[in-house]
Amino acid sequence: MGQTVRTGVLLVAAVAAGYVGGLMGQSTRPAAAQGPNTVRDVVTARSFVLVDGQGRVRGTFDTARDGDPTLGLRDRGGRERVAVQVLKDGAPKMSLMDAGGRWTNYECK
Repeated sequence: MGQTVRTGVLLVAAVAAGYVGGLMGQSTRPAAAQGPNTVRDVVTARSFVLVDGQGRVRGTFDTARDGDPTLGLRDRGGRERVAVQVLKDGAPKMSLMDAGGRWTNYECK
């Protein structure tokens, strides 16, 4: 994999990790029940689903049927465009969908 592609993959992975960290930092209690400075040290769940202001799913963080962790990011139309997973052998995999619906996969072995 070329240096430019590796840099791009790392950049997308870093943004995705920040996104997931933001999701995990949110409390599951209603906003009215929280004080202005409420901080939770640990949030435990089987799945996190991010929705936009209109209630449309824009991202997910969960485990696949086989137990592998997955992160999916969707465009405004609801199509998954970024998928990040850890494979059974421990290798990370990132898949990116272009505007034409074609997936490009990046795996590190």
